[in-house]
Amino acid sequence: MRGKDIENLLRDEGFLNYCFDRNEADVRYWNKWLDENPDLQRELEELKKIAILLAHETMQQEIDENYYLLQQRINTSAETENDPQQFSFKKLLTRLGIAASILIICSLGIYFSLLNNKKPDVTTQANNTENDVLPGDSKAILTLANGTKISLSDIADGNVAKQAGISITKIDGKLIYTIDDTNTASVVGYNTISTPSGGQYEVRLPDGSSVWLNATSSLKYPASFKTMKNRYVELSGEAYFEIEKDKEHPFVVKTAKQEIKVLGTHFNVNAYEDESVTRTTLLEGKVEVRSSKHPIITLAPGKQSILDDHSMNVIETDIEEAVAWKNGNFNFNSEELPSIMRKLARWYNVEVVYTGGSIQTKSFTGKISKFKNLSQVLKMLSRTKAVHFKVKERRVIVSE
Repeated sequence: MRGKDIENLLRDEGFLNYCFDRNEADVRYWNKWLDENPDLQRELEELKKIAILLAHETMQQEIDENYYLLQQRINTSAETENDPQQFSFKKLLTRLGIAASILIICSLGIYFSLLNNKKPDVTTQANNTENDVLPGDSKAILTLANGTKISLSDIADGNVAKQAGISITKIDGKLIYTIDDTNTASVVGYNTISTPSGGQYEVRLPDGSSVWLNATSSLKYPASFKTMKNRYVELSGEAYFEIEKDKEHPFVVKTAKQEIKVLGTHFNVNAYEDESVTRTTLLEGKVEVRSSKHPIITLAPGKQSILDDHSMNVIETDIEEAVAWKNGNFNFNSEELPSIMRKLARWYNVEVVYTGGSIQTKSFTGKISKFKNLSQVLKMLSRTKAVHFKVKERRVIVSE
């Protein structure tokens, strides 16, 4: 990629939106562009990493106070009218000068060495914390049909396993299933991919559908859909789905309390056992949500079904909030503290302890990258003065 092309990209608001997942349309555009230009995928992804690294390393304080600033507020009508301002990468480029940006891009080797080898700063930054906890990353356990367990974070890219004419490979932190055209196996074997606390993972299923698993989640699925009328999978926890269209073979997601039937669409399912409701959010296409106790509900894009022990309702929802976890963020919208802390517990693999009951009724609104250390998230939450935290090893003590 020539220097002028790099300069144009660094000035392009759409590309910067793609780098920071700030606009769904721009993200979709650049993902499509990558599909159409696979030979340039690595180069563009490197440029994206450098743009993020440049912002992180050069203007960390500005990012904290603007783009990633978490404006925690106790939930009142007056406070919720003031939305946090987003960080402007254009301003950053203006300050640094485009020449400096080009110089950094030309030094990819040095910067990627820093990116991959830099030791995280574990200095305590949150008030009343005694140590720090690093964020989660890509890790999962794959359990094959024969019971063999494979730690995906402990193996290098390449072939993972072969079973009945199906190849399983790991590429760039993604699990990919490929079916041999000569595969004639009639017996369906089921695999399960499970993420621990502090883990997430992406898997491309045998039909070409992609699934992103959030922390402490699992997906059970057949190694091949070839002999199945419906493409059944079972989910525990949370996952985002992008399903390949196949009218003859509907895709069905089964959770503990419901089933979701789709033909080809993008949607998110939150079905954690420690949550009081199951949420299904539709981004594209159409899905049917079924529960044994309630009539079938058909969702349109931008809608979310909420299922509890007594009812199943549909509401308008903020799509960005629903899939924030997949895009690398925590996004809270008048969310009660216990719900927030459950998300932090899953991602940072910590235990949460409350020292007072009234603190659990408070709500907060804001957005912050989930790839920051725990101390930085807690520091921003505590700015409201309504809540305080103390961290001892992997235990977070919450008090007023």
